[in-house]
Amino acid sequence: MCIRDRPEANNLDLVLEELGRLKLKRDGEIPNSGGTLSINKLYPFPTNTHPRSLVMRVKGNPTLASIRTLMLGVKNISGTQKSGEIWFNELRSSGFDNKGGWAAVISADANFADVADFSVTGRMQTIGFGNVEDRVNQRSLEETRQYDFSTNIDLGKILTPKKWGIQLPMSYSFGEEFRDPKFDPQYQDVKFADAKDVNPNSKNSQDYTSRKSISFNNVKKNRNPQSEKKPKPYDVENFSVSYAYAEEFHKDYNVEKYVNKNLTAGASYSFTFEPKYIEPFKKSTYFGKSKHWQLIRDLNVNLIPKSIGVNSRISRNFVQQKSRNLVDGFTAQPTLTQRRFLFDWDYTIGFDLTKSFKLTFNANNSYLYDSFGNGEELEIFDQFFNTGRPDHYTQNLTTNYKIPINKIPYLSFINADYGYTATFDWKAASKSYVDKIGNLIQNSNTHSLSTTFSLSKLYQETGFKKLFIKSDAKKTSGNQFKAPQLPTLGKVKNPSKKKSLKDLSLIHISEPTRPY
Repeated sequence: MCIRDRPEANNLDLVLEELGRLKLKRDGEIPNSGGTLSINKLYPFPTNTHPRSLVMRVKGNPTLASIRTLMLGVKNISGTQKSGEIWFNELRSSGFDNKGGWAAVISADANFADVADFSVTGRMQTIGFGNVEDRVNQRSLEETRQYDFSTNIDLGKILTPKKWGIQLPMSYSFGEEFRDPKFDPQYQDVKFADAKDVNPNSKNSQDYTSRKSISFNNVKKNRNPQSEKKPKPYDVENFSVSYAYAEEFHKDYNVEKYVNKNLTAGASYSFTFEPKYIEPFKKSTYFGKSKHWQLIRDLNVNLIPKSIGVNSRISRNFVQQKSRNLVDGFTAQPTLTQRRFLFDWDYTIGFDLTKSFKLTFNANNSYLYDSFGNGEELEIFDQFFNTGRPDHYTQNLTTNYKIPINKIPYLSFINADYGYTATFDWKAASKSYVDKIGNLIQNSNTHSLSTTFSLSKLYQETGFKKLFIKSDAKKTSGNQFKAPQLPTLGKVKNPSKKKSLKDLSLIHISEPTRPY
């Protein structure tokens, strides 16, 4: 079919951007239409006065971003049946918004000796930015602005003298991110600048996020290395504390407020004792005469624990979210709140009862605070020292005993170790059905025994080693030859000190050669 056979009146030249503007026009007239216009009615309503040319109408809230199927058709308005062949040719689109964008990143760091350091970063990205090979729909459809600031400061070196040994590190960070969309979030195919006067929710189109955090990690007083004072269990150097707080705030077109707060606070204590073994038979002259009494001579006992450690942690998480009501006349959305307030503490005791018997006991306790009511507005710092109810408890006992069988005469070539491990676990059930099924308890224990034999010590105890040495000496004695008598090298000043062959380094001795 030639082009002259296709009338110009049948050409469909549609500007897709006008579809979005048509929706804006309809939505702007609905409040003053007295109910004649609605989002679910065809707009504009067809009449006989409309020219028989290209007319655009809209129903509902369609968007070009969600098109999956395109339908073309012909309608018979004559009242009589028609038959014919209809061609739709050269369906294409052109005139895309191919405007590019740009992006930039900047960063700066500063360091003040070993006291503080600062870091600042910033990022800017405009609409239309993308890689060279990206298509139009793959490029950025929003303008992004972001900056972050962080610092680490050793307050102990700034606020206190060096001889005090105060360790007080502080970390702080803050950042914000702004995202401005190109298209209105409700219409999705209408630019934000065109819809902000029609859509009352367009003022909330910006995507905003802010983050901030502060922490003091392992704050304590260090011991003076030049001090000759003996460490005591009650010294302040045995204690340390930590604190960390982080908060995130977010809002966008659908979310009015999203808050996520995390708090961690902890304290710890640890001390290592110097063992003092009581050995009543160590200096005994009677038990020291023979190796048969070594088992009794090495008896010892220690009544002081080897180490003690106690740790406590408060971990809290507070999340709150409220969605926007995007439809007029509907009730406001409720605020959803999630709290998780935990308190954990554990302790460890190491005990070397003897030099060969060692044990370690560890226990962990977890508490959960969930006794707040539905209408109780508790923030993350409220009831801070309320530990709540027990939720989980575990304990572990580990022992190791080196059996002194090697101290028995003629058994020194045997080494034996015995280990024992016992665990206990208690888990609280949910409060809704704890009266019906109770809590969960389980325990376990493990025994282990390992033995090693040293053959070299066995040969020494039984005398086999001497036998092997004598047999080797007999084998090598038959191959020895009598060295010729060496001439006297001058007078020896000290006749009591005779020079051996190994002392005469200038004389080379080799085996006699056999004649051919």
